[in-house]
Order: sequence, then C-alpha cells, then structure tokens
Amino acid sequence: MYYYIYDSFLNDNKYQKILHRIENRIVDLGINGKIGRMSMLISPEKMVREEIQKGAKTIVVVGNDKTIDKVLSAVAEKDVTLGIIPVGKENNIAKILGIPEGSLACDIISQRRITKIDLIKANEKYCLSNIAMEIKKGKIICEDNYELSLTSKKGKVYIYNLANKNEIKKTFEIKQNLEKYLNPNDGMIDILIKPNSKKRIRKFFGFSKKSKNDTSIIPVKELSISEKEVPSAICDNSTSIKAPLKIKVVPNAIQIIISKNREF
Repeated sequence: MYYYIYDSFLNDNKYQKILHRIENRIVDLGINGKIGRMSMLISPEKMVREEIQKGAKTIVVVGNDKTIDKVLSAVAEKDVTLGIIPVGKENNIAKILGIPEGSLACDIISQRRITKIDLIKANEKYCLSNIAMEIKKGKIICEDNYELSLTSKKGKVYIYNLANKNEIKKTFEIKQNLEKYLNPNDGMIDILIKPNSKKRIRKFFGFSKKSKNDTSIIPVKELSISEKEVPSAICDNSTSIKAPLKIKVVPNAIQIIISKNREF
C-alpha cells in the first residue's frame, strides 16, 4: 500500500501541472495510493504514523529536502520503505540517490530498487544527510573515550552521513581521497571540521596532527557537544536542534528507494 504525502508549498498553482503529470504516471504504473497533504492542522509525522498503522508499507514524499526532514522520524527504524518524488528547489538528497525530478521519479518508485542506509540521530531527531553547526573554541567528545579540540576561535563543523563526494571535495577544498568516507552503509558518520583560521586538532588517546587551513575528516560512531560549545545545530538544512547534543549513527535505519545512478 502506497501513501503519498505532499508538502504544503505544492498548493501553489505553478505546481499543479507537475502534480497532474505525476498522478497520471502513478496510475499508469499501477502504484497509485492514498494522497495526504501537509497543513498547519496536523504534523506530517503524525499523518505518516497514522497511515503506517493503517497498513501503508511505502511512504512517498512529494516535495524537497525539507519535506523529507518533516517525515523522516516517522519512518526511521520502521518496517516501511521511503520513496521520493522531488519537486521544486533544494533537492540535493534526491540527486545523491539518483532520482530525477517530477514524473520521471515515478518510474524509479515503480522499479523498487531498495537499499538500507544509515541515519544520523541527534538527540531524538533523525537526519538523513548532515548536521551543520558553528562551534566555538572547545571540545567535541567522541565515543566517550577521546576528544577533538578546536583551538581557533571559531570553526564550522559538519556531521555527514549522505553526500556527493565530488561536491564535498570542491566545497571544502579537500585534496585527499574520499573513497573510504561519506558512505551511508558503513555504520559510521564523518565529522568535517572547517576552520575559520589556522587551527590544530588534538585527538587524545589516539593521534594528533597540525594543519593550516585544511578540512579535517574524522569517522566516528557517536559524539557529544555541550551547550557551551554550540547553542544549536541545523539538521539537513532544515530543522534546528538545541544543544547539548548527543549525536550517533543508527546503522541500516531506513529502507529507501534509489536509482542505479545513485552517488554511493
């Protein structure tokens, strides 16, 4: 049983032709199902949970990255499959999964190429792609046995699970090979630290290294950051999460429909 959940921004008239083509294609492929539309009256998570209780096995998000973020916690670690039909702007997650925009995505849903991938869990919030924050001079406690110390006044810290490696290399000016990093199937999350100035990272009970302005990449399973170090973080460029933060990887936490053209 399919359940399609539309973001509220799709109520704009400019999206009606796109939605009409999507709905026609869904019928043609025999994957039609109930449609739910987000509103201010009920939370998207509650809408999805209610449909799962009624027997929905495939939840298809129609919208963008922020739409996925609104329903992710309802499908994480559940015996359901998540599909995505990207519409509008800010569809980076769909691009990484190899899913084309609009009605073309319906064919990907129909093919049902399914894989399990990891998720990030920050406090009680699940994140599919990344968590971003600006950290003050301070410490990140990793796996309760070592710490990362950022000695510059400020630095940007990103926790990645799912990403386009080529874009990461370009954005962060990374020279090293990323083959063993940014894999959403490896049971790890990757800390990327981008300094605002020259910095040094110390890793206690492990190693230490110095660098000038290079981005550092550290794979971990969990980490914690106090409220003193960072007031809040942004999940998948959408939701703000207040510190203190307890962040960890949840292996194989979600079943998701992908394309053979995925970027991992």
